[in-house]
Amino acid sequence: MFYILLSLFAVFAQAEEKTDWDFKAQFYQRDNTRNTLKGRGAAWVRKGSRQIWADELEVDLTLNRVFATGNVHINDGKIDIFCDSGTYSLESADGALENVTVLFGQTVISGTSLKQVAQDQYELTNGIFTNCNTTPFIDKEAGRCPFDVKIYARKFFLTLDSYVHIYDGIIYAKELPVFYTPYFIAPAKTTRQSGILVPSSNYRQRLGTGFSIPLFLALSRWQDLTITPTWWTLIGYHLELDYRYVYSKNQKGRARFFLLERSFNPDTTSPWIRIPGRRYLGLASEAAVDIHHEFFIGDHIYSRQDIDFVTNRYWSQDFPNDFGSLGNFQYLRNLLSFSYPSDSYLATAAMKYNQSLVNTIDSGADQGAVAQLPEIRFHKKTEPFLLKNLYFEWDNRFSNYFRPEGAFDNIPDQRLTTNPDLSQNDPLLDLSHPISTDSSAAFDGNDYIRTGQRLLMSRKLIANSPLAPGFQLQPSLKAGLLAYHFSLPEPSFKSQTFVETEIPFALYLARNFESEGTQKEVVRHILQPRVLYGASLFKSKTPNHPFFKQGSYPDFTSPRFDALDDNTPYEYFRFELNNRLMRKTSLGSERFLLAQISNNYFLKPSSINNGEAGVGPIESYLDLQLGQFSAQIQGLYQVKTLKGIHEQDWSGTFSYANLQGDRLSISTLLRKRADESQNDETVVFSVYKTLPVYFDMFGSIEQSFRQSITRNYQVGFLFSAKPRSCWSLSFLSGRTVQKEHYAKLVFGLSFGQPQ
Repeated sequence: MFYILLSLFAVFAQAEEKTDWDFKAQFYQRDNTRNTLKGRGAAWVRKGSRQIWADELEVDLTLNRVFATGNVHINDGKIDIFCDSGTYSLESADGALENVTVLFGQTVISGTSLKQVAQDQYELTNGIFTNCNTTPFIDKEAGRCPFDVKIYARKFFLTLDSYVHIYDGIIYAKELPVFYTPYFIAPAKTTRQSGILVPSSNYRQRLGTGFSIPLFLALSRWQDLTITPTWWTLIGYHLELDYRYVYSKNQKGRARFFLLERSFNPDTTSPWIRIPGRRYLGLASEAAVDIHHEFFIGDHIYSRQDIDFVTNRYWSQDFPNDFGSLGNFQYLRNLLSFSYPSDSYLATAAMKYNQSLVNTIDSGADQGAVAQLPEIRFHKKTEPFLLKNLYFEWDNRFSNYFRPEGAFDNIPDQRLTTNPDLSQNDPLLDLSHPISTDSSAAFDGNDYIRTGQRLLMSRKLIANSPLAPGFQLQPSLKAGLLAYHFSLPEPSFKSQTFVETEIPFALYLARNFESEGTQKEVVRHILQPRVLYGASLFKSKTPNHPFFKQGSYPDFTSPRFDALDDNTPYEYFRFELNNRLMRKTSLGSERFLLAQISNNYFLKPSSINNGEAGVGPIESYLDLQLGQFSAQIQGLYQVKTLKGIHEQDWSGTFSYANLQGDRLSISTLLRKRADESQNDETVVFSVYKTLPVYFDMFGSIEQSFRQSITRNYQVGFLFSAKPRSCWSLSFLSGRTVQKEHYAKLVFGLSFGQPQ
């Protein structure tokens, strides 16, 4: 065999000066008269990027053409071709094959004959086309597989990285004919390219019927843009520009811009009644942006920038999907942050601004649109000392809380004064004072108390007590200073100091249980009881300023920047009992049960215990995974009564899912309050059912038994081939919480996943 290969290399050296030839065969024959080379038995030839395998090969060394017969496989870079026999050029765009199957990406095209008419252009006759080779299945029999969707046609004209044109085609689903089309065109992409995406249509009661035609633009290797214009029959167009980029592993982001033709109604009682309004640059009346960017500077510095802004606070009422899950929040967060972490310290700098939104359930109360411009933090952890049992933590934070006038309460304050003689009211201490005495009409309800500057400096000493394995004791002592500067109602400096401690003690008990029998199973039971003592050893006197004014529970007034500002002395014990069951598997351990129960005993009155000392609320949590069944339950039961009522919150989710894809879930919420208007008894029932036909069913309903109303519901059908599908058609209809009816019809078709 060694001598055969040496002689073959000599033959090719004489036939051509080029050195990019390779040839192998069990048997070969050289014809010097015709300048050909024949091979039989696992024959293979390669020139450049083109390779041909066959039972028999005959290579014309003059024309660089190969005639192959028997189990022919051709690899031409992006494409694989299988056929019975044919000729194929190793240099130019020329070929003619019989009984052929062409494969690239998810695409399969087969026919009785193939003719290569130009570079990357092929013409096939009498065959099939499909984009459903999702595995992918690379074999000469791929065309015979029962794919979800096939198109049988008289002729195909294929251009790689472009489109395939199909003539006289019959579309089949699961080998059943659906309809005939004289002409059809489909993408034949092997790389990311520009083009029109699948259109969609939906209906909403306030917007009308919407039609969308997305356009995808591959701007470069690292960036792309999707333009989605949507025409709504009642309000005009909604335009979305979605720009994505991954410049490098250290820099990536996304920017989305939205434009609306018609503006929201200035009359806030009916904001969704659109008016023509003024158009900026003649294009749009309203706009929104959603920008996210992150990058690393060197190996340590990380920065993130988030910009979310709408020109009208009612935007999320009609277009909640524009901002995803944020559309259900009461504000949009804008953020610019830098962080520099190391093994012993963390330095961060950030600027935040929250823009108020009018939520779907809007109470008109303060929505917390407070900016932090800037927020600077430095946290340091020292090296352990004294036999490595003690270490310090240093925490320094400065925040400037800024609140523009336009971000205050959505509607004027409705609180009534407690003193009918307005002249006797103290505007600084009586927070129910009418708005006429506010420092400015824009600062309704004395909300200016949420502006100012705050500096936190704290030191924390932590001890790791050397105990036997299974025991943990880690007491800590913390002291700090909170310094404030307020500009309203008049410039002033305030401060408060504190000293507090925490002493946690925990046990770790574990035991393995092994079942008997041939299939042994090991279950590990972990029990962790924990006791925590926490106390404020010293609290300075509460400063005299409206910022620190507080009403009796549960009607808090004067909201703080955050929990750090609460100067109420506290002392409590916390008792916890954690139970975990772990199952050992070949991949490690998996938890199938977590049960927690905890309780606080307050030695001093606490705001979370109805303003009283004594036994606090009982907290519980359960997470259970048993095969296809799962359950999560959490609850809070207030032992102390308020107006004769044990306040409590219970929520749970119970779900069942099988291997076929069926899913059934029930979510519940039970809330009981002394204020009966806050009581709730809600059940959400949802189901997804796979059917042995070409569609599945799904639906959900949310029912409030307390109010005896159906809050929202939806029902739909998902049409697709099974078990895998390159196409889908979904229909969804329902009603929102605002009692707005909607309907959506979306068709999806996958044309592969180009790299």
